[in-house]
Amino acid sequence: MEHFFVPTRATVPTAARVLVLAPHPDDEVFGCGGTVARMAAAGSTIEVVVLSRPADDTMAETRRAESARAAAILGYPAPEGWTYQDGTLVGAIDLADRLADVLRARRPDLVFAPSPWEMHRDHRAVCEAVVTAFRDAEYRGRLAFYEVGQPLQPDTLVDITPVLEAKRAAMQVFESQLAVQDYARHIEALNAYRSYTLPRETRAAEAFLVLAGHEVPGALSRCPPDRVSAAVWSAERAVARCQADVDRLGAELAAVRGSTSWRVTRPLRAASAAAGRARVRLARLSAGSVGAIGAGWSRRLAALEADLEDSAPARRPAIGGTPDAGAGAAPRPDWVTVSQTRDGVRARVRVVVLVSPEAGLSAAMADALSALDYPRDRLDLVVVSPSETGAGADALVARLSAGGWAASVVAVPPKARDRARALNRILTGDPDAAFVLMLAGDAVPAPDTLSRLVAIATADAPDVASWEARTVPGERRLHYDPVSWETAASEHACTLLRVAAVRAVGGYDPAVSSAGAAMDLSLRLRRAGHRLRYCPVATVARPVSGDQGPGDEGPGDEGPGEDDPGGDGGRDADRAAWAVPSLRAASDAALMRLRCGSPHDGLLGLVLLRQAVLAAWGAGQRRACVAHLARLAGPLLRAAVGARARARRTPDPARPPVRFFGLDVDLRRRDRARCTVPPDPAETAPLVSVITRTHGDRGWLLGQAGLSVLQQTYPALEWIVVEDTGAAASGDGPSGIRRVVDALARHSGRPVRYETTPRRGRSAAGNHGLAVARGRWCLFLDDDDLLYADHVETLAARLRAEPSLVAAYGLAWTVACDIDGAAARIDETAWFVDPWQIQAYDEAALHHQNFMPIQSVLFERRLFEARGGFDESLDLLEDWDLWRRYAAGHAFGFVDKVTSLFRRPADSVRLAVRQTALLGAYDDVKRRTDAAVAQMAGP
Repeated sequence: MEHFFVPTRATVPTAARVLVLAPHPDDEVFGCGGTVARMAAAGSTIEVVVLSRPADDTMAETRRAESARAAAILGYPAPEGWTYQDGTLVGAIDLADRLADVLRARRPDLVFAPSPWEMHRDHRAVCEAVVTAFRDAEYRGRLAFYEVGQPLQPDTLVDITPVLEAKRAAMQVFESQLAVQDYARHIEALNAYRSYTLPRETRAAEAFLVLAGHEVPGALSRCPPDRVSAAVWSAERAVARCQADVDRLGAELAAVRGSTSWRVTRPLRAASAAAGRARVRLARLSAGSVGAIGAGWSRRLAALEADLEDSAPARRPAIGGTPDAGAGAAPRPDWVTVSQTRDGVRARVRVVVLVSPEAGLSAAMADALSALDYPRDRLDLVVVSPSETGAGADALVARLSAGGWAASVVAVPPKARDRARALNRILTGDPDAAFVLMLAGDAVPAPDTLSRLVAIATADAPDVASWEARTVPGERRLHYDPVSWETAASEHACTLLRVAAVRAVGGYDPAVSSAGAAMDLSLRLRRAGHRLRYCPVATVARPVSGDQGPGDEGPGDEGPGEDDPGGDGGRDADRAAWAVPSLRAASDAALMRLRCGSPHDGLLGLVLLRQAVLAAWGAGQRRACVAHLARLAGPLLRAAVGARARARRTPDPARPPVRFFGLDVDLRRRDRARCTVPPDPAETAPLVSVITRTHGDRGWLLGQAGLSVLQQTYPALEWIVVEDTGAAASGDGPSGIRRVVDALARHSGRPVRYETTPRRGRSAAGNHGLAVARGRWCLFLDDDDLLYADHVETLAARLRAEPSLVAAYGLAWTVACDIDGAAARIDETAWFVDPWQIQAYDEAALHHQNFMPIQSVLFERRLFEARGGFDESLDLLEDWDLWRRYAAGHAFGFVDKVTSLFRRPADSVRLAVRQTALLGAYDDVKRRTDAAVAQMAGP
């Protein structure tokens, strides 16, 4: 976990010219002396400017001489001294202008300055002034914040072990300051602490927060120069008040505990506590209380899961223990071709139709299977049916057999374990079948569903074992990676399985119930080192019952199962096996976690099982509990022994444990949208233009965003990439934007265009994209954000359903992450939906807050023609200004479904910098937009 908070590798910055800004003589040594010494030894030109001096001339000369001696020890020229007096930098109104002149004249590649969270007000004043200078000078060098009096949250560590003795000697030179306080001891301790995440041989390190030049004006320059200081002083006063309250209350508590009455009443308090504990023990002995306790825990756990699902920040590890595309894996451009193709090797497939007593067999199943565009001689159909639905299964097989199918019916035994074994024999019974299609009896595949799934499977990597089709209209809610389509588990409504992989893990487990069968098989496949994919381009129609929201079906509800003691029959909304509503679901959870998860996951599974037993026991189902636990004792014991053995073995990197997500295996997307408008055919669908603004060396991010665009299920779409560059396109660079776009275009059947604009900012780049767009509807996607495959299709359906709307918008995950551009890696720490997003469209609310992330809005291009594009003078909140101008006199439509994600910094320092910049821009942007909207309204 350390890398989420502090870097785990040390680097030495490289720069030809370095400028160090020190508020006082000694700050340049205490804050970054070791780093500057290493850079000077490497050949960098070092210039140090000390901005202030003591009022006393004698002391000023002493401090100047000390700085010069320290510079000689560390190997750089004597500092330049400015004449501001100590403590007056906060009021130095010309400081930012002077620093801007220095930046223009000296053109340093790297500037060191104190961080905005320093305790000393002069340090904060220098930070604010240098940020303002970067903005005013339009400077694009790097800015590195260092720490002296207050630790910061760094993104860069520099090993100063080679120059540690030199830094110690340089710090000892400042005798005038060390006589007041032993600053050298404090700084040396801080440097030693900064080696905490570095190799053992590293004795000391210096920490920095480094911003690229384009980040500084975009992130900080909108903040008024005094805002950070005012906020810090306000916080300091609040802390002082709180500390005073703590001291006062502590004194009062001590007085109470020392009073005579407290001593006299001590026996009474002890007796009262003992009586309370006795009452609790007696209450727990009654069966009724046990049931109440169980029901209470059920409600608490259900509420906890609902909170985790809908809004609370949540950690989501990489799928299967390996980095997914969202965490930085390099995407394959040819994956677009693979994901879109229907052609390929026509492998032999066994189609297994699972008929359940609850759902029965769809009347349209025969027509759907007959319409599949797949060679009949490469298919083998087996209908697995209980005795109650045997007549329908026989009629289906008879009709398909007459059409050239090799079809048969298998009546499954009544007992769960016998049904599981029979189903496993069917899954692996055809020695020539490379794949098996698991199809629910009430699911109706599209004609091209099987051909798409097989084409993807035959071109996919050999470690991928499952390909799941998208269910419509009620799409499943379990998260999948928008780039690679990898998923944590597959439902078996319509899923293609690799027979060899299923055979290797033993198929369905007889100990697992029907509601958890598909989930259990998915987890065991992942535990064996396989990956699973969700394929949105392949669809299967399945009815959604009236008491369920879209995508609320439990996973694997058609697999082998049994009656549910203390349960609900197995179709429990989208909690499936995870919200502990039943003993059966809790048993499945315990088995899966013990077999596939970490020791912590296994322990949580046993806790869930204990809770379910208490609930069922208290509800009077004691005999069913005993019988169920007796059947489960053997599998649970074997799973626990296996988990203990795994914990003692050295972890196998090729087969990492499956990571669980709270009470589930992964996030579940919020989906409360119900749209009955059928999708447009490709020939008549209006064209949608997706516009991505980018710049610099961000090709690896752009590749991920581009894949999420080109893999959209909407048929008519173009992708326009606008690179904001002042010179030639960056295609010659190692991660050139042009090269990434060309690679994706070669593998996509959709129109892809690359445009460049002079370096005028992202607002100008967005306007250029709108100007060249040909679509009726437009959508912006930043290069570090992603779209789920149904994003455009979902929003377009909303616009078609209500022609009066000019725009539609959905919900988006907020992904807190740290982006390492050098390593091309994204470390995701939390996924959540901000509560402010979840609201129906309200123009009055939009006047005060932007609740629509930019990539979540699909809008009419005619708005650009009538009302213009972005205000090119804005670098922040430009999308809020645009939506307000487009919404004036018009209506937007809200889609209550998560269809995209956008990233924001997880690092608290960067996040605070970002929020400060947005707050600084708010008043100005609102004032401008208010005026523009008022002008539209006319007199």
